Amino acid sequence: MVAMRKVAHRHTVEFKGVGGPKMQQAGLTSLFPMDDLAVMGIAEVISSIFRIKRRISETVAALLDFHPHIVVTIDSKGFCHRVLTSAREEFVTAAVAPPACIQYVAPSIWAYKDGGPQQLAAKWGPVIDHMLCILPFEPPLCRAASIPATFVGHPVLEDAWECQSSSVGHPWEIHGDGAAFRLQHGLGHEARPMVCFLPGSRRQEIQRLLPTFRRTFMLLREGRPKLTAVVVTIPGPVGDQVTADVAAWSISHAVTCTPATEQERYNAFAACDVAIAASGTAVMQLLLARIPTVVAYQAHWLTEWVARRLAAVRHLALPNILAGREVVPEAIFADCTPERLAQHASSLLKSRFERTLQAENAERILSFLGPPASRSPGPCKQKRIQRSGAADSSRDMLTEEDKVIETGVAECPITLYERPSMVAARAILHCFEQKHYAEVL
Repeated sequence: MVAMRKVAHRHTVEFKGVGGPKMQQAGLTSLFPMDDLAVMGIAEVISSIFRIKRRISETVAALLDFHPHIVVTIDSKGFCHRVLTSAREEFVTAAVAPPACIQYVAPSIWAYKDGGPQQLAAKWGPVIDHMLCILPFEPPLCRAASIPATFVGHPVLEDAWECQSSSVGHPWEIHGDGAAFRLQHGLGHEARPMVCFLPGSRRQEIQRLLPTFRRTFMLLREGRPKLTAVVVTIPGPVGDQVTADVAAWSISHAVTCTPATEQERYNAFAACDVAIAASGTAVMQLLLARIPTVVAYQAHWLTEWVARRLAAVRHLALPNILAGREVVPEAIFADCTPERLAQHASSLLKSRFERTLQAENAERILSFLGPPASRSPGPCKQKRIQRSGAADSSRDMLTEEDKVIETGVAECPITLYERPSMVAARAILHCFEQKHYAEVL
């Protein structure tokens, strides 16, 4: 939203829709809480189906009432597709020209056995004008489906601008102030080991993972009596629930942190020796912070059963999907037990080699996800990713045909790059202007 206001300086921009805390801080009044859509998994969606259908109807009604020039749908592909389909039908019935429709975050067709350009074209081609992709290999897939697409860079890299004073050396690396965090939370200056737990942002994740995290922490404390747990959560009702649940652990060496800024979040990361995180954005943030990480994911048995039969990739965490191998330890579905998580975390705590290797892999992966340079990199060094072994499937992202993948400028200062949000905003405005001028002509 902030970027749209900057690039659309010739226009007065008004926003309406559904959004979370950051969008609300930027001036959006959300139609309803984003938590109502924070559902992931087959069984979990089924149990919430009536609420979701009601929210779809409310969103379509508000869209028709507002009649915007541009509709940007963000992730949440199931919800967004249904909103766009219903809205387009209403516009056609009313004989009114539909707005420019842009989907931000492409459907992960590459992750499913039956996914491909044909499926993408059939489902999304009729309802959107442009796709904004956060992975660089996705635009060719969209174009094969006759859907215009732009690679804008991964949104997690926005944090590098939010914490630019802490980003030194590699542009996609953030150094938080761990000492400041320890002082703020009364943890002293002694060299006590600390483990960071990130249970996610959805209520269903919290309910499943927090009890597992508690038992994991108790296992890790065996032989490490000074080990401290730092549970990082988000502001709002979910964060309040996490704070209350952790307080009920009745463990003296456990603190909850609800960062008010991105810098505070990275300060918390920097104070810790290892992290155990729910699969999602937090994993990518920990890569930026170069904190050794274990990925955790639990779901209903029905969700696991369906996922294992439809998935074309072996891993769940994005770093591992991109690398085609496990560069960040995963404990997912039935394998996500306190014993397994404690085993992975203990290995990272003990092995400097494993910690260093994960940091090196983080640099490679984040370079691959960086936005295009906004101006010539000049003499900056080009980074390349060498094939490390045979690809385990034709869909491995960093181990494909050519054996060497150019990943762009990895050692140039961040000032050479344009923020992903700015790249996205320019693409949105360009799409609108193209559609508007085409209708005028």
